[in-house]
Parts: sequence; C-alpha cells; structure tokens
Amino acid sequence: MGQAGAWTGRLVFSTKLPPGEAFTFYQDLMEPHGWHLLSATRAGTSLLTCLRGDRVATIQIEAGFLRGSTILVTVTPCQGQSPRVSTSGTR
Repeated sequence: MGQAGAWTGRLVFSTKLPPGEAFTFYQDLMEPHGWHLLSATRAGTSLLTCLRGDRVATIQIEAGFLRGSTILVTVTPCQGQSPRVSTSGTR
C-alpha cells in the first residue's frame, strides 16, 4: 500500500522453526541484507526493529498454536528524521 518508495506492507506467516530459532535467523539475516538492527527484545513475543535508509522493518515473532512460530513482518517509511546508524561495525 502506498506509492513508489513510500509504500507500507505487512506479511504474516507461520514457520516450523521454534520462536528462539526464528529470532536468531532474522537477527542474523537482516544485517547482510543492508538492514541495521536498532532494537531486539527476546520474550514471549519477540521483536526486532531494523533500519535501512528511510525504511523501518519490525519483525514480531510469537509461538505458534501447537508448534513453530507465527511471524509478522511490517515495513514502513520512517516518520520524521531517520536516526544515524554507524556502519563501522562498532555498537
């Protein structure tokens, strides 16, 4: 939904991966694809928030009904000024 670079989207899906493994998978996957991790919370409902340019991705991971995980990925344009992110490898 939206125009050109200002689109917003959400993807919801289930995976056979347990929540802890899904969290690690996305935590390890985002940076090689140009997304910088801003925040990570591992809990009953885990959240990863990442930034790439003027886009923010939020990944929410919850335990599935019987097994596996339900994952919600939301990507939106940044509102206001984007935070500065160091790409030097130091955190």
